[in-house]
Amino acid sequence: AGLVVSICLGGAFVGCLFSGSVADGIGRRRAFQLSTLPMIVGAALSALTNSLEGMLFGRLLVGAGMGLGPPVASLYITEVSPPSVRGMYGSFVQIATCLGILFSLLVGTPVKDIDRWS
Repeated sequence: AGLVVSICLGGAFVGCLFSGSVADGIGRRRAFQLSTLPMIVGAALSALTNSLEGMLFGRLLVGAGMGLGPPVASLYITEVSPPSVRGMYGSFVQIATCLGILFSLLVGTPVKDIDRWS
């Protein structure tokens, strides 16, 4: 179970490493659109597979999309924002990401003691 969860973080690391190159190569908007493909394919594969390898590959794809999307979104938002609010809009992406992580932890806390939940 730990490998299935951790491989998503590994995919996010790889996606984040290549986010700048992808954004420079195909543009910010296209790179952000592209980041949804591995998430969609990975989620479908994870849901439909009956094997551990399929689940791991699906989670790896989801992680790669998760690693690619937010850095490119931050770049795109700061590029299209008016200069007077550029820093504030760029900060909103980071704040929203942190609040999303916090919310997911708070949602998971009540169920952590339920048998067979994880």
